[in-house]
Amino acid sequence: MISKGESIGRELAGQLAPGGLERRGTAHETNDWIWETDTQLRWTFVSKRFGDTSGVPWEALQGGGLDGLVALGFDPAGMEELQQTIRERNIFHAAVHRVLLGNGQTRYWQLSGVPFFDPGTGAFAGYRGFGTDVTARIDRQAALEAALLRAEQAEHEARQATARLADGIEAVPEGFVLVDAADRLVLCNSTFRDMYRLPAELTVPGAPFEDLLRRRAVLTDLQSSGLTAEQWVAARMRSHRMATGDRTEEHLVDGRWIQINERRTSDGGTVGIRVDVTEARQRALLERERERNTAELKAARSMQGALLPSRLLQRQVGAQAGLDIAGCCASSSELGGDLWGLSALDDRQVGVYIVDFSGHGVTAALNTFRLHTLMHELRSLSLDPAHLLVELNARLVALLPIGNFATMFYGVIDPDRDAITYACAGSPAPIIRSGSGCCWSLLDSSGLPLGVTPDANYENRAARFGPGGVLLLYSDLLTEVRNARGHRAGDAAVLELIPGAMDEASAEAVVERICAPFLDQPETLLTDDLTTICIKR
Repeated sequence: MISKGESIGRELAGQLAPGGLERRGTAHETNDWIWETDTQLRWTFVSKRFGDTSGVPWEALQGGGLDGLVALGFDPAGMEELQQTIRERNIFHAAVHRVLLGNGQTRYWQLSGVPFFDPGTGAFAGYRGFGTDVTARIDRQAALEAALLRAEQAEHEARQATARLADGIEAVPEGFVLVDAADRLVLCNSTFRDMYRLPAELTVPGAPFEDLLRRRAVLTDLQSSGLTAEQWVAARMRSHRMATGDRTEEHLVDGRWIQINERRTSDGGTVGIRVDVTEARQRALLERERERNTAELKAARSMQGALLPSRLLQRQVGAQAGLDIAGCCASSSELGGDLWGLSALDDRQVGVYIVDFSGHGVTAALNTFRLHTLMHELRSLSLDPAHLLVELNARLVALLPIGNFATMFYGVIDPDRDAITYACAGSPAPIIRSGSGCCWSLLDSSGLPLGVTPDANYENRAARFGPGGVLLLYSDLLTEVRNARGHRAGDAAVLELIPGAMDEASAEAVVERICAPFLDQPETLLTDDLTTICIKR
């Protein structure tokens, strides 16, 4: 078998035999250039085509040697390698060498050569070979490699961008899902998967979005929608394909509310955002409930306020009996358990009461409505305070919830007899000045609170109430005000808390002066209901 080197050698030997070039007349016209050296590697022949294609003047090679190419820009390292091959009398084939020409241009030569020998003696006679300028091919190859490198870099950057996008989407606190134009899943984040408890096989790229909806149908409150699972899936697919950007909400069977917002992408896909709005829904529900309760409490407070004697009634009843009457009632919450009442009785007599139910809020307020109704039902007993309290107690024992009770004062003022007849059920002791020039004193207010036991008895007590007299009724807030030592004031010390107030010219001025410290700062909540009534003669 003939080797490739031997084949090349025979081909070159045939084409470059002495005189063969002149006979063929083709060496100067071929695109490749043919060259030959002697035993000293000096040029014995180089085709003129070399100068046309290599960028090196053909004449510059005449009489020179192979190593003279280095001076013309041939790569020195490449020349050393080439000379080593020649010294070893080896064949070289299609070896590419870089050449830097004097004008700064870089060229690439591809050289092939074989040694030839004297046919008579067999001695080494030189080298023959072909040369080709392959600069264009190398440039194209370099350009292709650069393009491939740029493509690889672009692909790498695209992968990095995709990874960053995926990381960014994963960091989004809302559920994110991207579906292509064929309704196949492109990607979603873990929030979306966890929101609907989706298995891994349903959230791989390419998974049908409709399969995700079927899984979600299991978690959706279909009963409230009135749809079957398939009807719900079909309706959601229609909404998904429209993707108008309108926000909708779905209710899950575990009580969660999910807000959905879907929009179309430029390539026909759909991007969707899912937000768990359960807490916002609950807050809104609580806010609506709070607003409703506030409105109801406001209405109830207005109704409770209507139970109190109006300023007009106070003036009318007072004028009829020659009395100056004023009252104030403020609750510690939206609704309170304090109430006071006023009524004109026979022969210029006036009935007045103050009641304080235990607790605050709705229950205490309902109890004031109960008492107001009972006072009207028992108005025939208005002239007998003790009997009235006995009957009130009997009924309240049956009406009040367990643990509820009330303290109460009820008195009948008779200006014609300069007297007041009253009965008490454990109320704060009324303050009285019997007439002009008299000292202030506390009335006996002992007695069991109403609603505690059905066997409670009450007695009528009497006190003088002549011209210049002043009567002050009040709730226990005044008795709970703490003195400088931090102790509760108590009934006896109430007089010390209101110095000078009782000497005001009018009953209204007395009430305003006593209540002002509690009401001047609306932002400060009362620790208890505050009720004060002043009656002057």
